[in-house]
Amino acid sequence: MKKKILIVDDDHDIHPLIVKIIEKVNKQDGNKFGEIDNLLADLKGQESKNADSGDTSGVEFSFDHAFQGEEALKFIEQANSSPYDVVFMDVRMPPGIDGIQTIKEVRKQNPEYPFIICTAYMDYTWEEVVKILGSESNIALMKKPFTKQKILENLKTLFKEG
Repeated sequence: MKKKILIVDDDHDIHPLIVKIIEKVNKQDGNKFGEIDNLLADLKGQESKNADSGDTSGVEFSFDHAFQGEEALKFIEQANSSPYDVVFMDVRMPPGIDGIQTIKEVRKQNPEYPFIICTAYMDYTWEEVVKILGSESNIALMKKPFTKQKILENLKTLFKEG
């Protein structure tokens, strides 16, 4: 099973870091991503696979990369028939629109689209984020710098809320 992830960050060094962490954890311990796979299925209203069913095929990931909010909007629009399972979204991405405004635009069409906000500097309070986006469902916050454990925790938290 293949899961689509979009990474949106103007720092080109962040992209391979997120990819490496996810692929390394998936290779070392597919069981953790088996749980996340079930959470993704639940989020999308699909039948979950039993992580204990003996299926060791694991989860495959495909990654797309955007470096500005406007570019992310194009990727998400083009993926409309097969949406991303999660979008890692930076907040500050000058000179274009920031990550919060990008999420707001996406959520006009799909209010439940899943995002993990990744930022070193939060320009908004959490209350302001919720007010702008209208809801905190399917949104997780991850402060930079982050570890593989933080990525896993945020993925699990995000999909348990769905």
